[in-house]
Amino acid sequence: MSRKIVPTFKEQTKEVRNQRITPILNTPRVTRSFSKVRFFLSLLFLILAPFVFIYSVKFLNSYLYNRFRIELFSSEKILATVFGGDQINPIKRDRNNRTTILLIGVDRGEGRFVTFNTDTIMTLTYDHNTHTLYTISYPRDLFVKIPNTTRTYDKINAVYLYGERIKKDGIGYLTQVVEDISGLKIHYYVMIDFDGFKRLIDELGGITLYNPRAFVDYNYPNPKGGYMTVRFEEGELRLDGERALQYARSRKAQGPEGSDFARARRQQRVLQAVFERISQKIKQNPFFLNRLFSTLEHTFKYSAITWDEIAYAISLYEKRGTPTIYGIVLEPSVANSRLLKSYAIPLYIIIPRHGLNEWYFTRLFIRDFTLYPELITNLPTKLYTVRCSDYSTYKREKDQLAKRFFYIQVLSLNKTNLCENYSQNTLLYPQEFANQAQTMAKIVGYNPILTEDSSVTYPVFLIFNKSNLIKKPL
Repeated sequence: MSRKIVPTFKEQTKEVRNQRITPILNTPRVTRSFSKVRFFLSLLFLILAPFVFIYSVKFLNSYLYNRFRIELFSSEKILATVFGGDQINPIKRDRNNRTTILLIGVDRGEGRFVTFNTDTIMTLTYDHNTHTLYTISYPRDLFVKIPNTTRTYDKINAVYLYGERIKKDGIGYLTQVVEDISGLKIHYYVMIDFDGFKRLIDELGGITLYNPRAFVDYNYPNPKGGYMTVRFEEGELRLDGERALQYARSRKAQGPEGSDFARARRQQRVLQAVFERISQKIKQNPFFLNRLFSTLEHTFKYSAITWDEIAYAISLYEKRGTPTIYGIVLEPSVANSRLLKSYAIPLYIIIPRHGLNEWYFTRLFIRDFTLYPELITNLPTKLYTVRCSDYSTYKREKDQLAKRFFYIQVLSLNKTNLCENYSQNTLLYPQEFANQAQTMAKIVGYNPILTEDSSVTYPVFLIFNKSNLIKKPL
């Protein structure tokens, strides 16, 4: 009888270990490949999930806005939350950190925003860096080319109607024309009718402004289709909605105030008073602007705007208050009458001096307005030059001055005795042009000697034998 051999403890342990390892070694390669695929798919999902979520939010935003005119989520805020950091400024801006709004005023009666001319056209450009607002009024008689046509020209106040009839895109047509004239990138638009304007002023509790010139308009249109008389005294005015509309709309008064250009300047005063009043209201109640939008929604037509953009605008008011405001009107007398000209036959129109639809110099003028508003809003009519060097150097530098300051008449002054006290390029100026002289010295791009001189009536450049007077050519 054979004896049964019992394995030792070491042999038993080795056998168990082999039983555990063998199934793993014999696992099919397909199973391991599937695990890798599942891993990479999971990783891809983790990477793409935030972007899918953000674009889903954008789609939902678009649906809610188109259906209910509300926007609940901010993709910018979500991006900041997902990727960390401060909330991104939601307000649209250009590369110079400026935001431009196209403001349109219309008389639509009881109809819709489609069958009317836009008699008030303004751009409001806010500089986020300097807390400055630049307002530009575009007279309704500017003669412009209609977009998407070959040779169709009309007054700018008819462009919106053309756009509605051709492509049902009046805002797009008007935006394109204003951008072509000004060189500004328009980010938002606001369209308001007379009723909305009056309600806005009344919601603010009225406005206060200074009227520099008294006037009477005996031909102001009344609600019944006839005419009535409106008058405004010189000095500080306290206006409710109806009176503010009369002040901003009147253009047939006797004297200097009886023009479309005077009306545009009054509208800019009203706008400044509105900004000041809104600033006061927001300080009293941070939610005032939200309530104002809700109240006036049906009297305004405006571009899509998120609650984040509204909140950011409110925060700007809370932190900075009313911005510094500068304004110009694109009338024939602007830029010392060297930019635009008018014709009255067969109808009154305004066109560029350099040719029909040639807005290049207008864009340069507006660029300088947003860079050097103190100079542009109070331009000297003349700039004199004195030759303190050889003739060729003097002529070259004078020509460059004339090109750079194309909105000022550059003349020669035969007073070489002024050169005796100086040895380098110098800018002489009378006291009333001190600020303008300092700005002009910045524009020419070098550091001339700035000297106040009571013997001169306009700024005077003394040009010595120094090349490249203009370091920043046009």
